[in-house]
Amino acid sequence: MSDSSPPAPTGPSAALEAARSLVHGLPDPAILYDAELAPLYFNAHFARMSGKRPRRLWRMIHAGRFPFEFVARPGGDEADRLRGVMASARPVTLPEERIRTDDGTEATVMPTCIPVLDDQGRCVGAISSFRDVSAEARVHARYKELIAAEKARAEELERQVEERTRQLTVALEEVTRLSRVDPLTQTLNRRAFYDLAGKALSLAHRHDRSAALLMCDLDHFKQVNDTYGHPTGDKILEEVAEALRGSLRDTDQVGRFGGEEFVVLLTETQAEHVLQVAKRCLEAVRAIPVSDLIPEMGRRQTVSIGAAVFPDHGDNLDDLIRRGDEALYEAKRAGRNRAVLYEPGGGARPPGPLAQSAEQDVSRVLFVAAGSAQAEANSRRLVGDYDIVPCSSIEAATALLRERPFAAVVAEQELEGGSGIEFLRKSFTSAPGAIRVLVLPSRDALLALRRMSAAHADELVVSGEGPHAIAAAIEQGKLRRDLSREEFFGAPASITGVHAGHLAALRQVLDEGAVDMRAQPLVSADDSSAILGYQVMALARDAMLVEPAAAMYTAAARTGSLWELGRLVRRRAAEGIASLPDRALVFVALHPGEVSDPELSEGSGPLCAHSDRVVIQITDRATVPDARGFFTGLQRLRGLGFRLSITDFGAGSASVGAVASLVPDYVKVSRELIRGLSDSQARRHLIHNLVGYCADKGIAVIADGIDTREDGEAAAALGCRILQGAHVGSWRPYP
Repeated sequence: MSDSSPPAPTGPSAALEAARSLVHGLPDPAILYDAELAPLYFNAHFARMSGKRPRRLWRMIHAGRFPFEFVARPGGDEADRLRGVMASARPVTLPEERIRTDDGTEATVMPTCIPVLDDQGRCVGAISSFRDVSAEARVHARYKELIAAEKARAEELERQVEERTRQLTVALEEVTRLSRVDPLTQTLNRRAFYDLAGKALSLAHRHDRSAALLMCDLDHFKQVNDTYGHPTGDKILEEVAEALRGSLRDTDQVGRFGGEEFVVLLTETQAEHVLQVAKRCLEAVRAIPVSDLIPEMGRRQTVSIGAAVFPDHGDNLDDLIRRGDEALYEAKRAGRNRAVLYEPGGGARPPGPLAQSAEQDVSRVLFVAAGSAQAEANSRRLVGDYDIVPCSSIEAATALLRERPFAAVVAEQELEGGSGIEFLRKSFTSAPGAIRVLVLPSRDALLALRRMSAAHADELVVSGEGPHAIAAAIEQGKLRRDLSREEFFGAPASITGVHAGHLAALRQVLDEGAVDMRAQPLVSADDSSAILGYQVMALARDAMLVEPAAAMYTAAARTGSLWELGRLVRRRAAEGIASLPDRALVFVALHPGEVSDPELSEGSGPLCAHSDRVVIQITDRATVPDARGFFTGLQRLRGLGFRLSITDFGAGSASVGAVASLVPDYVKVSRELIRGLSDSQARRHLIHNLVGYCADKGIAVIADGIDTREDGEAAAALGCRILQGAHVGSWRPYP
C-alpha cells in the first residue's frame, strides 16, 4: 500500500481495487470514494494541490473537512455532485471552477466525476478528479480582456467617428451658411445675392413678370464710424438690415454689398409700386432709435435709395445694378434721405412726394450770430444763391440742425450763452456733411489756426470782411472737399510731384503687366537643402515704384486700382506654381484691401485653384481700417483652403494680438528681430517665448532675415523650424 493511504480496508471489491490503481496512475489530482462517499484513496497530485502532507491530509478528510474550498460553486456541495453521478452511473465533466487552499493559494480546475461500477453494473464508488487549467484560464481571461478592450475601443472609435461626422456636418452647414450670408447683418452676401437675383430675373423673364432693384446707401455713415467707432457703426448696420427686412415681403431679398451699401430685390413688383416700397424702407431706417445706440449723436440715421425696374431699365442683373447706382448717385446729389427712380434716356429723377427740394438742401445756410438783429442783417446782405436761416440761440440752432439738412453752418466766435467754436464742433455730429465757417473777431493768424482746429471748421472769416467773404468761404470749403474727393479717387490732376509720377507709373504697370516676380526659398532648420516653400514678391519695372517697396500698392490704393493690381500679382503667382516641386508652398503677400476683392473672397481667381499650396501673408505693419470685416474676410479665405501667415512679427504694433486673434498657420519673425540674434539675449528671450506659445497653438515659426550662419543656428536652437534669408537662399526670378 502506498504511504499516501491508510491500511487497506478488509474485503475491498475488485472494482474499488481497480479504481484505486486508476487514481494512482492519473496525471491529475484525484480522490476515490466508496458507495457511502467515504474517502478511500487520493494520489500524490491531490496532496500537492492541497499543500499538505499525506497523513495530515487524511486526518483532515476523515474529520469531514475538504482540503480546499470552491470559490463559487452553484448548485450544491461536492457530496451532492458525487451522489448525482453514482445515481446516474454516468461520468460528468463540470465547468471550470476556482479553488482556494487553506494558505490562500488559488487555482483554476476542471472537475470530473466518474462512477465506479462492479461486474454487475452496480455503482460501488466514485472518482473525483481536478485537472489544473490555471494557465489556460489565464490565457483565456487575457484573451477576453483584449476582446473587451478592443470592443470598447471600437465602440469609442465609432462614437468619435459619429461625433466627428456630426461636427463636420454642422461645420459644413455653417460654412455653407457663411458662404452665402453676411456675418454681421445676416443678409445675403454679394455672391449669394448675385446668384439668387440672377435666377429670379431669369424666372421673371420666362413668365413675363416685373421685378425691381433698390440700391441703398447709408448717409454720412463714414462720419459715424470715424466719430463713434466701428462697433457702434456695426450696431447701426445690424439695425438697418433688420429695418429693411421688416419693410419687405418674405419673397423679397436683402443683400449687403459691402460697407454701408445694401441692395434689395423686389420680386413681382410693378414700376408704380417700387417707390412705395422704397418709401417704407426710408421711413423704417429713419425710425431706428439711434439715440438708444448713440445718445450723443443727436440726429437720425438716414438712407439714400436708387431704384431700377426689370425689364424697363435693364434685362439683366448687371444693367439693373448699374442703373440703380446711377439713380442712387442722383439721390445723394439731390441731398440724400430720398429715393430716386432711374429715368431712361438720361439721368434719374426724384419722383413725387418722396423727394424734398434739392434747392433747399444744397443752398440752405444756418447763420448763428450774437443777436437776432445782427443775424437778420447779415442774412439779408449775404450774397449768392443761398437760403439763409438766421438764428441767435445755440439751443435753437442745435434743434434746427436735428430737424433739417443744411449745406453750410456759419457761426460767430462769441454767441449768447456759449461759444461759436464749441457749437461748430458739436454740429459735426448733427450735420457732418455741412460746410462749417467760423467768423472770428480778429486776424490773429495763430489764434485763428487754433480755433479752426477746435471748431472742426472748413474756413475762417474775420468779422467786418462783409457777406461776400462768407459766401466765398462757403464756396471755397465746397471746392476743397471736392478736390479732396478727387485726390482720394485718384484724379491725376489733383496730385502733384512724386504722387503724379507714381500714378503714371502704376497705370503703365497695370496696362502692360510690367511687374517682375521674384522668389526666395524657405528651408527646414534641420536640413537647409530641404526647400519647404517660396516667398513670392512682385517688383515694378519702373524704378519710381521700387523704392519704397510699398509705393506701388500705395498708389494703387489712392486711385482705386488696388484690386486690379492685386489680381495681376496673384495671376502671375499662380502661373508659376505648376513649375515648382509638388509639395512646395507659395507665400503670397496680400494688402489688407485685397481681402474683400470678390475674385479672391468668392474663390474665382486663378490663385484659388491652388489654395491648398498657397499661404496668404498679412504683414503686421499693415493698417486695417475695418478690423472686424478684415478678420472675417481672412477666415473666409481659410475656408477656401488658403493657409495664413502673419509676417514682420516684432516690427508692427499689434503682433501678439494678431497672433492670438487669428491663430495663423505660420508666424514669420521680422528681420529686425533676427539680425544679430546670436548677440542679443533680450531678443532670444522674446523669440523663445513666442516659439513656446506658437507650439501650444500648432503654429509654425519662420525666422526671416537669416543672413549669417550664426543667426541661423541661434534661430534653430530657439525652435524656429523654418528659415528664410540670404544665407539659406537668395532672391531669384520666379518661374
